[in-house]
Order: sequence, then structure tokens, then C-alpha cells
Amino acid sequence: MELIQGDGLELPFQGSEFDVVINRLADYSPREVHRILKRGGYFFEYALGPDADREIVEFFPPIRRGKFLSPQ
Repeated sequence: MELIQGDGLELPFQGSEFDVVINRLADYSPREVHRILKRGGYFFEYALGPDADREIVEFFPPIRRGKFLSPQ
């Protein structure tokens, strides 16, 4: 896994690179999200809630709490 820091208004990725893009409390450009998503890809804008991490883990089964990347 590689962590890349970038500006959500000018993402540091090639076009059509991702099947899924998830935004969680960050500024972003819809144009940039559209640019980096593969055709038929999915975009999730995610807000905080009491079950936020649990819901992500349930939606993406390979992610487990011990391996979940967090800003802390």
C-alpha cells in the first residue's frame, strides 16, 4: 500500500486510474474525481457518523480494522 498526499482540487493521478474513489471530509473537485475514475467507476462522498468505520469495513471486506489507514 502506498500513501500519496495531494490536493483534492488537483489530484496527482493519471486519468481513468480508479474503479472507486472515496472522499471523507476533504475538499475535492468533481471534475478531478470524474477524470481519475474509470468508466463505470463509483464515487462515494462520506461524512462522519457513529458507524462510519464499521460501514466502510462492511462495504469493502478486504479492509480490516487493524489495516485501516487513518490520519492519526
